[in-house]
Amino acid sequence: MVVVEYEFYNETYGGVKVPQEVFEQYAYRAGVLVDSMIRTGESVSDEDKLKRLLCDLCDRIYDEDRRSGISRECLDGYDVSYADDYESCEMRQIIRQYLGGDGVLFRGRRL
Repeated sequence: MVVVEYEFYNETYGGVKVPQEVFEQYAYRAGVLVDSMIRTGESVSDEDKLKRLLCDLCDRIYDEDRRSGISRECLDGYDVSYADDYESCEMRQIIRQYLGGDGVLFRGRRL
């Protein structure tokens, strides 16, 4: 599993959302998500592109955690709507955008 470092996130990618103190946790979660979509035995040849994908996912996972799954909230009548795994689908779509043409993504069914 490729892991992105905070220095790359902050200096090269230009990320500012995820604080350095918790970045490692989000980088690990992003790496696990990407690994779950890559075929066994395959690896991404463009490491820079993979690291940028991980940074993008770190930002999105961090935002999702801060919202606590809430997609909409109304204070007047206290009406709260929760996201139904929409973020997970969105993140998987982002992975497909970054790596879809590389031929490394798992497209079948795992046994």
